[in-house]
Amino acid sequence: MYARFGLFIGGAWRASLSGLTAPVLSPVTEQSLGDCPVASVADTEAALAAAAAGFAAWSATPAFTRPRG
Repeated sequence: MYARFGLFIGGAWRASLSGLTAPVLSPVTEQSLGDCPVASVADTEAALAAAAAGFAAWSATPAFTRPRG
């Protein structure tokens, strides 16, 4: 069903820096849906840095010009 999963960091999908993956199984059929990357400490630090940078840009944007969902 899903050929590939990734880590969404800094607005882009990517594999883990370690290259490690874990199988994703359907809880109903126990069939393999694909593999997902296992985030390392470095991946987590990259995600935190990207989130901090994104927050800085978002918080500097006036509320009335921010996109509304």
